[in-house]
Amino acid sequence: MNLLKRYGFILALFILNCYFLFVTKKLKQEIEIKNDSIIELCTEISALQPQFNAGLINVGKSIEASTEIQDTNGNRLKLKELFVNKKTKMLMFCRISERYCHECCELTVKKLLQSEQNFDIEKLIFLIDSSQRAIKLQVKDFNLYDYEVYNCQFLNIPAENVMFPYYMIVDDSLTVRSIYMPNKAAFNLPIDSINLNLMYKTLIGQ
Repeated sequence: MNLLKRYGFILALFILNCYFLFVTKKLKQEIEIKNDSIIELCTEISALQPQFNAGLINVGKSIEASTEIQDTNGNRLKLKELFVNKKTKMLMFCRISERYCHECCELTVKKLLQSEQNFDIEKLIFLIDSSQRAIKLQVKDFNLYDYEVYNCQFLNIPAENVMFPYYMIVDDSLTVRSIYMPNKAAFNLPIDSINLNLMYKTLIGQ
């Protein structure tokens, strides 16, 4: 009888220990999930802050009407002419430069081209700050053969001083209607796609 009690006590301790391990593991998993959520939230906030700041100082700004661009063959035209030729009220520009971090430019282009929204190719234009001699190499490097690409040295808006690639919606008066500077840390987070989709809605909402 004493032996039976002893084994019963040992069995109870074993079951209690297993239960304790199970609860501990579950709590640890919940803590890890919450920590991941907090990290993701912090990353999203860090991605939204530059977006808010960029919008605050760029939206409503007008690009100079005299701004010149060049196509890949070196033909010069005014940025304003893109709207005349396309007969559209708004265009989306992806702005990259040789002066910016190459990896950031690559991610910016990749994110845009892989976006879940199918941006109208007729309204999507790439403005690259590059030497004219290297512009075709940029097209090859970023695989932009199916898109309109122009060499544009400088735009008179605050976004140019950040030295980071960005997207913007510009209307036919050359006024910035929306702008987004992507964040490398948020590249795979939903917030990045949400911001792009909002830009797309601005683009088609004309």
